[in-house]
Amino acid sequence: MRFHLEVKGERACFRRPEFKRDLISYDVMPPAAASRFLSLLYSAAGIGWLVDQITIAAEIKLGWGDLAARGGREGGPAWLIQQPRYGIAARMAALDATDEGDLEHHAALFTQAVLGGESKMRPFLGLPECAATFNLMPTGQPIQPYSALIGVERDLGWLPYDSGIPVRSAVRYYRGIVRDGVLDVPQSPPELLAM
Repeated sequence: MRFHLEVKGERACFRRPEFKRDLISYDVMPPAAASRFLSLLYSAAGIGWLVDQITIAAEIKLGWGDLAARGGREGGPAWLIQQPRYGIAARMAALDATDEGDLEHHAALFTQAVLGGESKMRPFLGLPECAATFNLMPTGQPIQPYSALIGVERDLGWLPYDSGIPVRSAVRYYRGIVRDGVLDVPQSPPELLAM
């Protein structure tokens, strides 16, 4: 079953790993962050999320903002996405063949949790300081891309890739390209870079 969610907030920071101490965001939500967002809303043993598409539904605006200190991290300036709004198209997947029969049950629980505001954790966009709101869209009514992105192709460079199957040995990256405001997430990308 495929779900369409609208996700938005005042700001977002999907941290780029090449900037060691600085909080510098990717230009848009990467697939791995979308998968983590969905897991904040609903997770269960043996169930994963396969992100198919991320639609950019607002202008891509980045700028400096301040974040408070948290844990062992110092507070200070961060390069943030301003007023982000995305559409996430994703499917639940059984990580084990024995769990495939439970997908409908888990899909019903997810729908109930999202519509009832019963998610286990407060969802955020990259960092806990970047609170998010979300809406489950009716079937067949996905979020439309930001109009200025129609007819435009934008290379986002290497993005963290998440196939929905837990692989913790290395972070994998793929070449992300936004076409007409949509970032398609191939389930077997042709170019993968492990780090």
